[in-house]
Parts: sequence; C-alpha cells; structure tokens
Amino acid sequence: MLARKKVEQSEQALITLNSELEERVMRRTRELQLALEAGRMGTWHLDLQKDSSERSPLHDQIFGYAEPLPDWNYEKFVSHVLEEDREEVTTQFRQSLQTGRLYIECRIRRAGGEIRWIEERGHL
Repeated sequence: MLARKKVEQSEQALITLNSELEERVMRRTRELQLALEAGRMGTWHLDLQKDSSERSPLHDQIFGYAEPLPDWNYEKFVSHVLEEDREEVTTQFRQSLQTGRLYIECRIRRAGGEIRWIEERGHL
C-alpha cells in the first residue's frame, strides 16, 4: 500500500514537472520569436534527407513573398541566389556539411526582382 502511494506521488510529481517544463519552453519560444521578429530575422530548418523545410513567415517575406510558400528547399534557395554568388554559396554549403557550421553571405533576387544581401548562419 505504501509503495503504491509513493508511485502515485512520483507520477504526480512528474506530471507537475512536465507541465512546468512545457510552460518554460513555450515562454522561451515566445521570447525567441519576439527577438527574431524585432531583428527582422527569419528561420529555416532544412531537412536534407527529405529535401524539405520548416520556416518562419518572415523567412518567405525576406525572399519577397507576401504569403508563405507551400514548400522550400535548398534548390529553391539557390534559385534566388544571384548567379555570380552561386558557386561560393554552394561551396560554403558543402563545407558546412563537413564542419557542422554554416555561414553564408550572398545576394539574392527577391520574388519581385529586387536584389538584397542576406546572411545565413546555422549549424547541422
């Protein structure tokens, strides 16, 4: 009987801790999102195996799209990079696969035709 009560108490403690952790994660996520929006930074999580991604709405706006695109992948990204910068971007991306660190600074042509500089930083 005592053992059962201890198990129930432990289960309740885990439920409480899990709830508190979820709240902290949600709060930190909101804080990060606010910081990204204030800095006019978009996010892009690329799945190389599936050649797909998850990204923030601001990401697509940076590339000149008013509405989020249904999909985004490495080829779509490279298609926006100015031709003169593509070789360097491809080299930097390949190197990131070896080093685990991504740093790309290049020019893109937005959906409306405007040319902009972007900087990408990340890790694999």
